[in-house]
Amino acid sequence: MAFLEKADKIVVPVAVFCEVAWFLRQRDKCQKAFVSAALRVILNAEHVVADEEAVLAGLRIAEDGGDFADGVIQHMGSVHAAAPSVFLSFDAETVKLLTQQGIAATSP
Repeated sequence: MAFLEKADKIVVPVAVFCEVAWFLRQRDKCQKAFVSAALRVILNAEHVVADEEAVLAGLRIAEDGGDFADGVIQHMGSVHAAAPSVFLSFDAETVKLLTQQGIAATSP
C-alpha cells in the first residue's frame, strides 16, 4: 500500500477502531490482548491522526475485560454532555468496570 506510506496524514475515525476490534474478536476470534495490541499499533503508527482519548478510553475498558466500543461510547457521551452524566448500558460487566474506574454508570 504505497499510497499509505506516502501520506502525510492518515485520519482513522473512532468508528474504524470499533469495527477493527469487533472484526478481530468476532470473525477472527482473536484474544482481547491481541486486539488491544493491534489497536495500539494503529493508534501509534506514524502519520495516524485519531481521537486518542476516545481510543484510550475504549482500550481501558477492553483491557479490563469489557467491550472496546462501550468504553468509546462512554467517553464520547461524557465529552458531549453539558452536565455530569451517567453511562447507561444493558451490559452489566461494562457498568461494573466503569464504576470500578470511578465513572458513573448504571443499567436500566
